[in-house]
Amino acid sequence: MQGAFSDIGGNGVDQDLTGLPPPAGSQALSVDSPSGSNTTFTAIGQAAIVSRGLDGLMAEVSNTRIAAAATYGINRESADDATSNGLLTVINNDIADSGKPLGGKPSFPAIYVNGFRGPASSFGGNTGARNGLNALVFHGTVTTALTWVTARNAAGPLGYLVDGDLNITNEPPAGLSDLTVSSGDIVKVKGSLTLAGGAVRADSVTTASTKVFTSLTDDSAGIPACHSILMACSGSAAVGDWSGIVLSPVSQTVSGSGSDFVNAAIRYAGTGIADTSRATGTARRLSTAWPSISPTRRLPCFESATRSSTTPRLKRSWAGSFPGTHCG
Repeated sequence: MQGAFSDIGGNGVDQDLTGLPPPAGSQALSVDSPSGSNTTFTAIGQAAIVSRGLDGLMAEVSNTRIAAAATYGINRESADDATSNGLLTVINNDIADSGKPLGGKPSFPAIYVNGFRGPASSFGGNTGARNGLNALVFHGTVTTALTWVTARNAAGPLGYLVDGDLNITNEPPAGLSDLTVSSGDIVKVKGSLTLAGGAVRADSVTTASTKVFTSLTDDSAGIPACHSILMACSGSAAVGDWSGIVLSPVSQTVSGSGSDFVNAAIRYAGTGIADTSRATGTARRLSTAWPSISPTRRLPCFESATRSSTTPRLKRSWAGSFPGTHCG
């Protein structure tokens, strides 16, 4: 599908395959354009593109230019599949001035993927500006390494918000599936952040800016998601608003070394970091600040600690802050 859509009262493209047998052929939906051109959507009364019931089906939305859609720019529902990998592609789309319905109604994200399983490259290269929620919002399973992109109001690459659980695994032919978080990045999650096939690489010190891992309800960090279509928050963020970071038993056995958190803050989690990775590493200097990890709803706090190079550990170094909590 390609072309131009303008001045539409409802959705630009509205597809619902819920409960229906798979369509003939392997592609349930394809909105794409030849190199050098784009499919455009302008002045759309609701969402530019809505597609439902995609579980187990191939679907692609690429190279679109969307302006002034009242709700979602792109809304992909039920795209998660337990056995297939990489069926969904949402790349190189630009969404502007969308997600801001009239009448004081909740704002909408530029792109929403309600369930995802596949490589990080399947949702790369999207940009946005002046949207109600200038972000790509998703939950599900990423099967390759993921470099975090922070959602910001400034025009540019669409950053990420997670409105459920995010699992990061490594599936063939992928190698290590690390999550890389850079200085100043803000990772906002509603459920849990689980590593199963790689490690958290939050050790960049290119700037003094703190790396923040926090709840989607935390409007003090990054772009605010409260009172958007994603959630109606009853108040300020609170302890236990998201589950926290989980380093699973298989999360670092490939590389042998563990996760790094340097100049990082973890806020409002049930358990800040739950570590069952049994990761080991080569000898190197450890930080003197070692966060305790508790299975309770208390967040971790700092304890001075030293460990030998042969002791299983979940990181090379830890340094940061874990505000809004008390020691357990």
